Amino acid sequence: MASIQTPIAQTPDQDAIYSDHEQTGVVHPSVLQNEESSLRELRGPEPVTVTGNDYDDKHVFVSAEKRHIVVKHWIIVHPVLVIDIDKIVWIRPASHKVLGFGCHAWGMGLTGIGWARDWHRAFPRGPAWENSFVVKYHDASLGLRAGFTIEDPTKFVETLEKIEPGIMSRSMDERNEHSGQERAGYTKLPEGTGK
Repeated sequence: MASIQTPIAQTPDQDAIYSDHEQTGVVHPSVLQNEESSLRELRGPEPVTVTGNDYDDKHVFVSAEKRHIVVKHWIIVHPVLVIDIDKIVWIRPASHKVLGFGCHAWGMGLTGIGWARDWHRAFPRGPAWENSFVVKYHDASLGLRAGFTIEDPTKFVETLEKIEPGIMSRSMDERNEHSGQERAGYTKLPEGTGK
């Protein structure tokens, strides 16, 4: 199993909020307010225009112009995560990278991945699990890996490949980490990507 690779520690209060969410699916109102405020700050005074070169859903926004991925609803202390595409080491479906126990509905998982909120991902099966991705990136202050759900895996991958050709086939050769096996729930990518 991989070592914890993030400097972000959870407090007991945050643990309680994460636990309540995992048990009930309910999110504390202060967390929702903080997320909305963070998204407004990121977007600025002008509304974001999503072009045909971008990808946007309730979990993630990929901007071709700004060359970044915005992970919405990330962890409590950092509700919106912006990852520059140029800082991505690799990105893969979660089923290629972590076993079910390494997947988490929200917060820091057992394998050190900071998971964006998706209650439907609490159980490592079904569409939310199959549509979850993990990205390893360079950022000393925020950790190294994030997990998130997307709604349309094919469009998401196509968008990333248009912005940065070959991004889905970057090497994931890391010792002590699960490298993925063909099994039930294994996310299928278009031929030639993610291998």
